[in-house]
Amino acid sequence: MGISDWQHTTLTQVRDGQAGTGHGWVTEKSGINRESVEALLRLGLCETADYAVRAVMEPQPVEWAARLTPDGHDVLLFATARRGGPPPHRTGSEPAPGRREVLLRPSEMTALRVFLHLAGRLRLDPAPGLADAVRDARFQSAENRWALHVTHAQMHSIARAFHLERLTGHATASNRFAREYGVRYPPEER
Repeated sequence: MGISDWQHTTLTQVRDGQAGTGHGWVTEKSGINRESVEALLRLGLCETADYAVRAVMEPQPVEWAARLTPDGHDVLLFATARRGGPPPHRTGSEPAPGRREVLLRPSEMTALRVFLHLAGRLRLDPAPGLADAVRDARFQSAENRWALHVTHAQMHSIARAFHLERLTGHATASNRFAREYGVRYPPEER
Protein backbone atom coordinates (compact mmCIF):
# COMPACT_ATOMS: atom_id res chain seq x y z
CA MET A 1 0.00 0.00 0.00
CA GLY A 2 1.39 3.37 -1.01
CA ILE A 3 1.43 6.58 0.92
CA SER A 4 -1.65 8.75 0.56
CA ASP A 5 -1.70 12.28 -0.80
CA TRP A 6 -1.96 13.72 2.73
CA GLN A 7 0.99 11.63 3.87
CA HIS A 8 3.00 12.86 0.89
CA THR A 9 2.02 16.43 1.82
CA THR A 10 3.07 15.85 5.44
CA LEU A 11 6.42 14.40 4.32
CA THR A 12 6.98 17.51 2.22
CA GLN A 13 6.03 19.77 5.14
CA VAL A 14 8.41 17.95 7.48
CA ARG A 15 11.26 18.14 4.95
CA ASP A 16 10.66 21.84 4.30
CA GLY A 17 10.18 22.57 8.01
CA GLN A 18 13.46 20.87 8.92
CA ALA A 19 15.35 23.13 6.54
CA GLY A 20 13.98 26.23 8.25
CA THR A 21 15.18 25.36 11.74
CA GLY A 22 18.65 25.59 13.21
CA HIS A 23 18.34 22.16 14.82
CA GLY A 24 16.94 20.14 11.88
CA TRP A 25 13.68 19.09 13.56
CA VAL A 26 10.08 20.24 13.13
CA THR A 27 8.06 20.83 16.29
CA GLU A 28 4.47 21.54 17.24
CA LYS A 29 5.26 25.18 16.43
CA SER A 30 5.56 24.26 12.74
CA GLY A 31 1.80 23.86 12.36
CA ILE A 32 2.10 20.24 11.22
CA ASN A 33 -0.52 17.91 12.65
CA ARG A 34 1.04 15.55 15.21
CA GLU A 35 -1.23 12.64 14.22
CA SER A 36 -0.04 12.96 10.62
CA VAL A 37 3.56 12.78 11.80
CA GLU A 38 2.75 9.72 13.91
CA ALA A 39 1.31 7.99 10.83
CA LEU A 40 4.62 8.60 9.05
CA LEU A 41 6.47 7.34 12.12
CA ARG A 42 4.59 4.01 11.89
CA LEU A 43 5.73 3.70 8.25
CA GLY A 44 9.35 4.38 9.21
CA LEU A 45 9.39 7.62 7.21
CA CYS A 46 9.86 9.93 10.23
CA GLU A 47 11.57 9.69 13.57
CA THR A 48 10.87 11.60 16.75
CA ALA A 49 13.25 13.24 19.17
CA ASP A 50 13.57 12.04 22.74
CA TYR A 51 13.14 14.38 25.70
CA ALA A 52 16.85 15.21 26.01
CA VAL A 53 16.94 16.47 22.43
CA ARG A 54 13.62 18.32 22.71
CA ALA A 55 14.69 20.05 25.93
CA VAL A 56 17.44 22.03 24.21
CA MET A 57 15.59 22.98 21.01
CA GLU A 58 13.68 26.03 22.14
CA PRO A 59 13.77 28.35 25.14
CA GLN A 60 11.05 26.07 26.57
CA PRO A 61 11.04 22.29 26.00
CA VAL A 62 8.83 21.29 23.07
CA GLU A 63 6.15 18.63 23.31
CA TRP A 64 7.27 16.76 20.19
CA ALA A 65 9.83 17.02 17.40
CA ALA A 66 10.22 14.99 14.22
CA ARG A 67 12.41 14.70 11.16
CA LEU A 68 12.54 12.53 8.06
CA THR A 69 14.37 9.23 8.12
CA PRO A 70 16.52 8.34 5.11
CA ASP A 71 13.54 6.32 3.78
CA GLY A 72 11.25 9.35 4.23
CA HIS A 73 13.65 11.55 2.28
CA ASP A 74 14.05 8.95 -0.45
CA VAL A 75 10.30 8.27 -0.79
CA LEU A 76 9.78 11.98 -1.54
CA LEU A 77 12.63 12.00 -4.03
CA PHE A 78 11.44 8.78 -5.67
CA ALA A 79 7.80 9.92 -5.93
CA THR A 80 8.84 13.18 -7.61
CA ALA A 81 11.13 11.41 -10.08
CA ARG A 82 8.54 8.72 -10.80
CA ARG A 83 5.95 11.31 -11.77
CA GLY A 84 8.39 12.74 -14.29
CA GLY A 85 8.64 9.42 -16.14
CA PRO A 86 11.47 6.93 -16.38
CA PRO A 87 14.95 7.89 -17.51
CA PRO A 88 15.93 6.46 -20.90
CA HIS A 89 17.35 2.94 -20.98
CA ARG A 90 20.00 1.21 -23.02
CA THR A 91 20.52 -2.46 -23.69
CA GLY A 92 24.01 -3.78 -23.08
CA SER A 93 26.27 -6.77 -23.30
CA GLU A 94 25.98 -10.19 -21.69
CA PRO A 95 26.01 -10.10 -17.87
CA ALA A 96 29.04 -11.44 -16.03
CA PRO A 97 28.84 -15.06 -14.85
CA GLY A 98 28.60 -16.04 -11.18
CA ARG A 99 25.74 -13.77 -10.24
CA ARG A 100 22.14 -14.64 -9.56
CA GLU A 101 19.80 -14.08 -12.46
CA VAL A 102 16.82 -11.88 -11.74
CA LEU A 103 14.01 -11.44 -14.26
CA LEU A 104 12.18 -8.11 -14.09
CA ARG A 105 9.04 -6.97 -15.85
CA PRO A 106 9.38 -3.80 -17.94
CA SER A 107 7.49 -1.76 -15.31
CA GLU A 108 9.85 -3.08 -12.61
CA MET A 109 12.86 -2.18 -14.72
CA THR A 110 11.41 1.33 -15.08
CA ALA A 111 11.14 1.69 -11.30
CA LEU A 112 14.71 0.38 -10.89
CA ARG A 113 15.99 2.88 -13.47
CA VAL A 114 14.28 5.72 -11.59
CA PHE A 115 15.99 4.53 -8.40
CA LEU A 116 19.38 4.44 -10.14
CA HIS A 117 18.78 7.83 -11.73
CA LEU A 118 18.50 9.26 -8.19
CA ALA A 119 21.87 7.85 -7.08
CA GLY A 120 23.86 10.53 -5.32
CA ARG A 121 20.72 12.27 -4.11
CA LEU A 122 19.26 9.33 -2.18
CA ARG A 123 20.23 9.01 1.46
CA LEU A 124 20.83 5.27 0.96
CA ASP A 125 22.34 4.88 -2.50
CA PRO A 126 22.11 1.74 -4.67
CA ALA A 127 24.67 -1.01 -4.15
CA PRO A 128 27.89 -0.62 -6.13
CA GLY A 129 27.68 -2.16 -9.58
CA LEU A 130 23.88 -2.19 -9.80
CA ALA A 131 23.86 0.51 -12.49
CA ASP A 132 26.26 -1.63 -14.54
CA ALA A 133 24.05 -4.69 -14.11
CA VAL A 134 21.03 -2.70 -15.33
CA ARG A 135 23.01 -1.26 -18.25
CA ASP A 136 24.11 -4.78 -19.22
CA ALA A 137 20.64 -6.34 -18.82
CA ARG A 138 19.22 -8.34 -21.70
CA PHE A 139 15.59 -8.11 -22.74
CA GLN A 140 13.99 -11.49 -23.32
CA SER A 141 11.12 -10.67 -25.64
CA ALA A 142 9.55 -14.15 -25.48
CA GLU A 143 9.12 -13.76 -21.71
CA ASN A 144 8.72 -9.97 -21.71
CA ARG A 145 11.36 -9.77 -18.99
CA TRP A 146 14.70 -8.06 -18.42
CA ALA A 147 17.41 -10.50 -17.29
CA LEU A 148 19.98 -9.12 -14.84
CA HIS A 149 22.81 -10.89 -13.08
CA VAL A 150 23.26 -9.31 -9.66
CA THR A 151 25.06 -9.80 -6.36
CA HIS A 152 23.38 -10.33 -3.02
CA ALA A 153 23.87 -6.65 -2.07
CA GLN A 154 22.43 -5.55 -5.41
CA MET A 155 19.36 -7.72 -4.82
CA HIS A 156 18.77 -5.82 -1.58
CA SER A 157 19.07 -2.53 -3.47
CA ILE A 158 16.48 -3.76 -5.97
CA ALA A 159 14.20 -4.65 -3.06
CA ARG A 160 14.68 -1.13 -1.66
CA ALA A 161 13.82 0.41 -5.04
CA PHE A 162 10.62 -1.63 -5.08
CA HIS A 163 9.93 -0.62 -1.46
CA LEU A 164 10.10 3.04 -2.51
CA GLU A 165 7.81 2.19 -5.44
CA ARG A 166 5.41 0.48 -3.01
CA LEU A 167 5.32 3.51 -0.74
CA THR A 168 4.53 5.74 -3.70
CA GLY A 169 1.51 3.63 -4.62
CA HIS A 170 2.54 0.48 -6.52
CA ALA A 171 3.07 -2.66 -4.41
CA THR A 172 3.16 -5.28 -7.18
CA ALA A 173 6.93 -5.22 -7.81
CA SER A 174 7.80 -5.33 -4.11
CA ASN A 175 5.42 -8.22 -3.45
CA ARG A 176 6.53 -10.23 -6.49
CA PHE A 177 10.24 -9.70 -5.77
CA ALA A 178 9.82 -10.84 -2.16
CA ARG A 179 7.77 -13.86 -3.22
CA GLU A 180 9.99 -14.99 -6.11
CA TYR A 181 13.46 -14.08 -4.81
CA GLY A 182 12.95 -14.05 -1.04
CA VAL A 183 14.28 -10.50 -0.62
CA ARG A 184 12.19 -7.79 1.02
CA TYR A 185 12.99 -4.26 2.18
CA PRO A 186 12.97 -3.49 5.02
CA PRO A 187 14.13 -7.00 5.96
CA GLU A 188 11.93 -7.02 9.06
CA GLU A 189 8.54 -5.44 9.56
CA ARG A 190 8.70 -2.32 11.71
